[in-house]
Amino acid sequence: MTPKQSEQARRLLEWTFTQAEEASGVPAVHVATYERTGHMAKLRGRDSVNRIQALRAAFERAGLEFKDDAQRGVKLRKAEP
Repeated sequence: MTPKQSEQARRLLEWTFTQAEEASGVPAVHVATYERTGHMAKLRGRDSVNRIQALRAAFERAGLEFKDDAQRGVKLRKAEP
């Protein structure tokens, strides 16, 4: 998940950084730093990757779908009938 996708996901869900933290366990300051700079605050390597994965998983649990193709977008999943 790119920083732009993270921001798009939060906006689609109308989540604050604090709400993203509550859903993912990733500190709000780290979410904000990632979206602004592309880095998880003071984290490197595996810890950074794990937090990005946790954030993405929270967005997916909330009903979002990520496009990992050239467009790299985010959209709401269609409800199952």
